[in-house]
Amino acid sequence: MVKLIDDRFGSQVARIMPADLDGLRLVPMPVDGTDAEVTLDRLDRAIRDILVESGWIRTSLKDNRILIEPNPTSEAEWASGVYRFHVAPRRERESISKRGLEPSSGGTTIFQRSYPPRIFLAVNLITAFDFIAYVCGDQIPAPLRLANRCRTRDELDIWCLQLQWNVIVFRDVLFPEKGGWIAEPVPPTELKLFESWQEREQQYRTIGRLDILA
Repeated sequence: MVKLIDDRFGSQVARIMPADLDGLRLVPMPVDGTDAEVTLDRLDRAIRDILVESGWIRTSLKDNRILIEPNPTSEAEWASGVYRFHVAPRRERESISKRGLEPSSGGTTIFQRSYPPRIFLAVNLITAFDFIAYVCGDQIPAPLRLANRCRTRDELDIWCLQLQWNVIVFRDVLFPEKGGWIAEPVPPTELKLFESWQEREQQYRTIGRLDILA
């Protein structure tokens, strides 16, 4: 894909950078007198057909970079029988309790990310906490969190699950070694709501360790 992009769009691409094992980040070539958002949009539109032809997708358009990845990405080597964690909006608690987790497509979020139907999972509880810290905007000043559409912790649930041995986990290029995704639904009988997660997160932030599922 690097050669294909370079051959066909080399004049529009300043840099091509790897994103984990599979993905690529494309930085558009600056054009004098043209706003960076305009050149980013032009490159985004220019590569759409070649992505479709090659079985790739554009999953993020942010910080003057285009993130592309094959669909699906390569398989992640996750052991079965180990607790994994899914962060979901609390408003979906009743639905998840009744129907389980179902793959869904993503739209605009704090990551400005879009993707086909997937279920994202954290490899362990600590990485789930790190993801929550990011979507809640812990890394940015409080006055900017609303403008960046950050969540609050009271809006989020964590669900625990143990994947069956035959479920394939694919790599998440934005969170390598920390997250992955699956394309199969998870029935409610295989899920458990982690009701005390905020207390456990506070323990982790305070003393730097966890005495539970990690």
